[in-house]
Formats: sequence, C-alpha cells, structure tokens
Amino acid sequence: MLTTPVGDAYWAKCFEPEDDRFDEDKPRAWSISWCGDQTDKATLQLMQQVESEFARIHGEGAKPSKNAWPFREQTDKEGNQTGLLEFRFKKNETTKKGHVLSAPAVYDSHKNPWPEGELIGNGSKVKVAFSAWGWEDKFGKKGVSLSFEALQVLDLVPYERKDPGNAFGIENGYVAETPADAFTQGKKEEELTPSQRIQRRAAELQASPVGDDEEIPF
Repeated sequence: MLTTPVGDAYWAKCFEPEDDRFDEDKPRAWSISWCGDQTDKATLQLMQQVESEFARIHGEGAKPSKNAWPFREQTDKEGNQTGLLEFRFKKNETTKKGHVLSAPAVYDSHKNPWPEGELIGNGSKVKVAFSAWGWEDKFGKKGVSLSFEALQVLDLVPYERKDPGNAFGIENGYVAETPADAFTQGKKEEELTPSQRIQRRAAELQASPVGDDEEIPF
C-alpha cells in the first residue's frame, strides 16, 4: 500500500458513499481529493510514483489514454490555476460481482479511530493511503486509478453545515406542534416532568403575544 505526503483534503466523502452524479449505473463510492503545491518536491515525487505504477501495471511503452492520470492541475471557479496539483482517490461500495466493500479507515494524528459524526472540511491536513489499479479503454489505451484505502487527519478544518433556516426570522403565525407538545396534551401540570412543563410554557408563549412585563422562562 502507498501513502501520500501531507496535503490538503477537499470534498472528503469518507463515511457515507455517494452516487456518481455523472452515471447512475455506477456503484456508490467513497472519495477524496488530495492537493499539494505543484512546486513542492514531495508532490512531484507523488506524481512520479503514480507514473511508475502505470508503467509497472501496463509495462514500459504503454500508450496512456487521454484521461489516463488520476491527477490534474487544480483550477478555481473562474478557471484560473491555483498552483495546486489535485489527486483523486475513490473506492466503490461494491465490486463488479456485487460484493460489498468496507469503508476507508480514518484515523487522527495518533492513529486513533476517527470519532463518528465528525466531518472533515476542505483544507484539512491529511495523508491518504492508497493502492493503484490499471484499466484499458475501448481503443486499447490505458490508464491508472487510485483506490482510497485509508485516511489520517493531522489538522482538522471542521466541516460547516449550512442552515437554510438562517434566512428567516421569527414571525407571528402558525406554530408547528412538536412531539413533546403532543405527548403533554391533556395532562395536568402536576403530571408533567420539569422539562415538559418548560416546553409547554414555551409553546404557550410562542402562540400568544408577549407583553413587556411577561416573564420568559429561559
């Protein structure tokens, strides 16, 4: 198994495989883009290592396909080069025969298993463990792809979820009934737990205008 040097992670899909947005017939896959400065010696050595894998798999003198290489010069939204070389790693959820594969292993800097639910944001410093496999197109030209085997996160940039609800403020009007509201309906005050009393009181305040002298229980 091969390992990248430390680089920047982009679009890390390590925990839940996703559908291929270009081909619905392809199996879901885990994937990540690793980026390094294209002038950095370690990045250039990684590119040369992938080229060596191509020659090892297909033999010296094999003709590469137009899309033979799993790396490219990264560009921004305007199409300008960023100065980074981007490597793409991917692992399908199932084999061609339908066998289910395990997700890439993810570790922290001390090789502890990664905490469940902690997503990895763009720009996190990582190392990727991978293997290389070859393929051939219908014209007989060849290429190489990189299988995403494991990830080590050395410096985490937390992934920020966008909350579409932030576009709104609180308005007068309909208030949806929560499961807690439904559970407490018809019960007397003394039958409720302290948290249920607070939730009922909060729901009552939301349903009616609050005066300047009315006390909010939070």
